[in-house]
Amino acid sequence: MRKITKILTALFATFIVFGFVNKASASELTQEQQEAYYAEYVSIIEETNSKYNKNLQLGPIEGFSVDSWKTPEEFKNIVTDMATQEWVAVEEKPGIGLFASTSGTKSVSKYLSGQTVTITVNGSFNTILSNGRQIFSPNINSLTSYASKGTWTQRSYTSSLIDGGRTYNFDIGGGYVYNDVYDATNISVSFYCSSTGVVQ
Repeated sequence: MRKITKILTALFATFIVFGFVNKASASELTQEQQEAYYAEYVSIIEETNSKYNKNLQLGPIEGFSVDSWKTPEEFKNIVTDMATQEWVAVEEKPGIGLFASTSGTKSVSKYLSGQTVTITVNGSFNTILSNGRQIFSPNINSLTSYASKGTWTQRSYTSSLIDGGRTYNFDIGGGYVYNDVYDATNISVSFYCSSTGVVQ
């Protein structure tokens, strides 16, 4: 009986040790392991760019945070999603605003390795009265955006005012960084002005 107990205790200890090793393997790597992982990351980026005609870029190894170190399989999943997933508009619930409200919020999102990433765009506008209803003025006060995860840097945007001044379309160019992988990308959003000046 004691022999069986010793065997079970040894097996249990082994499982615990291996469990900790596997758990820590991606975040507590030696310098040599980090360099080996990074070399695999470079190959994954090159293969992904070639396969999907993308221009993803890997950050320098010196800048990697503890959380950025993933197993090559996890890293490949993230990079594949960055290359293949499109930013899609998030369905917004109509907000309640004051007469001639001049601000609104729109969002786009996509999935990266099972995580939902959202970029939120805040627009500030002027509205004017035209033929008995409010429409957008051609002048834009501001257009800013930020990401819920990773880092999004807005660099430029183009706009078009359509539908008799009721709709403002924006194509926003920027750079998105997730897990130290950089993607130069564009997102598109549209703001709508109601007859009473509520921007949605």
